[in-house]
Formats: sequence, C-alpha cells, structure tokens
Amino acid sequence: MARASTFLNLSIDEWSAIIGISPWDVNQMRYPGTKSAQCQDVIFQYGWIKDHMSREEIGEAIANAEAMITAELMYAPAPFYVIDESVAYPRNYNRQAWGFAGDIRGDWKSVGLRFHKFIKGGVLNRTAIGTISGADLTFQDLDGDGIQETFTAVITNVAIGSVVDPYEITLYFAAANRHGEPLDETWRIRPIRVSVVGNTATITGHKTILVNPTPEWAVNATELDATVASNYVSSVECYRTFTDDTATSALPYQGVAIWKNNPDCTQDCTFSIKELCLGQQQNEQGQIFASFGNACTWPFPTREPDRVQINYVSGVPLVNGRMQKLYAQMVAYLSVSLLANEMCGCDRTNRILAKLRAPTLKFRDASADAQSFEESTNAFPQTYGAQWAWNRVNELRHVEMVGI
Repeated sequence: MARASTFLNLSIDEWSAIIGISPWDVNQMRYPGTKSAQCQDVIFQYGWIKDHMSREEIGEAIANAEAMITAELMYAPAPFYVIDESVAYPRNYNRQAWGFAGDIRGDWKSVGLRFHKFIKGGVLNRTAIGTISGADLTFQDLDGDGIQETFTAVITNVAIGSVVDPYEITLYFAAANRHGEPLDETWRIRPIRVSVVGNTATITGHKTILVNPTPEWAVNATELDATVASNYVSSVECYRTFTDDTATSALPYQGVAIWKNNPDCTQDCTFSIKELCLGQQQNEQGQIFASFGNACTWPFPTREPDRVQINYVSGVPLVNGRMQKLYAQMVAYLSVSLLANEMCGCDRTNRILAKLRAPTLKFRDASADAQSFEESTNAFPQTYGAQWAWNRVNELRHVEMVGI
C-alpha cells in the first residue's frame, strides 16, 4: 500500500487513481506488462531517494488539502475524530440561577461543536479478529491477462457475525512489516472491498496495496519487481475498527461533564466529573444534546456543569469504506497545487499535474485563461485544481449564523 507517515482520509492509492497514476507505479513496482516508453519510472517513499515526487510528499499535500477544505467547509470531507473538545455549557438565562440542562421552555439545551455534520459520540477503537495468511490470502488473475492484480483474504470468526457494517472489518500490516512501529491508522490497508456472510468475511483489493513496506524504506531503494512473491506481505492482521460510544464512569468514551466543587472558587479549585452521553439535535449544524449525571437519561439529578469535554466523530460519511467521489476529487485537485515536484520519467502524468497546477491569476487583466488579481478573494492557491476545489467548497460550505 502507498502509505505516508501522516494519517490521510484519502489514501494515496485512491489519490493516484484520481490523478491517473498506475497503482504499480505509486507502489514502487515495475509494471508487469507492456508500458509506454514515456512513463518508465516509479514513485519512491522519500524525495531524497530520487529528486522527484515521493509518497511522503504526496501524503503531506493530501493532509494539508484535507485540513484546508475542513477549515472552509466547517466539516471534514470524511469521518474525522475529535478528542477532548472543550465547550462551555450554556448558562441559564437568569445569570443568578443554576440550570438543570433545560431552557425556559423545558427543552433540552444543545451544545455547539466546532465541527458540523456530527455523526456520533465516541472514540476510535479496534478489536482483533485474527491473522490472515497461507491459503486464506491468495492472488488472482480475474481478467485473464496473465497478471495477478487482485488479492483475496478470507477469515472466519464468531465476532464477524455481529458486525452490522461490513466496512468495520479492516486490514492492517502485521507487526513484522511495520518497522517496529505501533499499530495506528497509517498502517491500515486500503482501499478494499468487504463482504460478510454469516461469520465469514471476504476482503478483496488490488494486489499492490499488499506490497511489502520493508524494501520501500531501504536507503538504497530500487524499483520492485511485481512478479517476485517476497515483494508482497505474506500475512495481514484483521480487526474490527469502529466508533466506541461506551458511556460509563469507568469508560467515558463520549466525554465528560466538569463542575467546580465550589462554584465560587477562584484559586486551587477542585473539580468533579461525570460521563456524557451525546444525543441528536441538529447534527448537520453541530448542535447536539449532552446528557450527564445519569448518562443517556432525563431529568438530571444535579446542576448543569461548567463545561464539557466531548469526544465525537463528524464529517461526510464514507461510501463502501471510501471518501465520497466529489470530496475525493476536491482533496486530490487541491493537493496537487501544494506539491513542489513532478513524477520522474512520466510525461503523461506530468501533463495532468501541470494542468491542475497551472496558474489562473494575472495581475493586470482578466484574460480568457486567468482571473485578475483584484478578483482573487479566496484562501486556496490560484491554480486550476485549487480553484476547481474552491468552487465546490462555496457550494457545500456551512456558515455560522447568529440570531439577535
């Protein structure tokens, strides 16, 4: 899998498909079939290995593009976890009185979150299902062209039968292939397709996302032969990856409510905390209910807290485990404008990159191929790809509104 040290919602393999780069090239593999003489090189892990575009550079550009789009939209282009967001709890309309989580009409008070498109409260969690290897991890030539480009991984476990969303079934590189690094989302293998029948999950994907990371990190790294078995991993770890919304005093995964023990305290104060249970109100706008005291119940047995610290996931839902197409294009096109280098030895790809990076800004007039400096009123780079993304942001963005 084409991976970077930075976590990405849009995987580099999905990015390369949008840009038109071969999955073999982006995974450092020599193309196993006939190929144009104009595109003979591959992409390496680091820019210092070869002085051209690298996977780490692509990853940084994608991460920056996702952050820029999230800042403008006020929600992420894919599910995004927020931990310990601190929010002052709305005070009673009568500043001399303590409230009990309701307003003057008896409705629940809502809490406003930083990010919109709230999905649910909780944190990212994983439970191990098992290791897939041997006869359960195979390669196939489904189109009969003599090249095995598809892998299939099969695993049976009673835990799989209780999974509602098949895309909670995920694959990660095994510990032996992670260069001594702990398990995290940068080692998640994607994109994949998952089907579940009973207690059995069948996972398929392009063979290149199982490329062995070890030779990719070599100081004297070279292009990898796609026909050599040792250039692929021989086992993968299977997990259930999900949003854990447990809301107990021992495991307050949705967050906590916080009170001063003495409301009049101004120095060396002590605090009490209780678990939160987050409910739906205006999810699209990031307005939610926060139940405290007796989690997930009403009424509350104590005065409302001074503040809450909330854990939640928000953003645009995935489709079959992938970022929705329009948002993926926005991220990809904007990220190209943030890249400093081109792909080595591939004129076709560089023509696509050049188009997306082409400047659209002129300082003296608004000609047919560029807007004038005076018309530039946005935060994205003045390139074709970035302005394409900006135009979609303007159609999809949320805004903060205050009624008086």
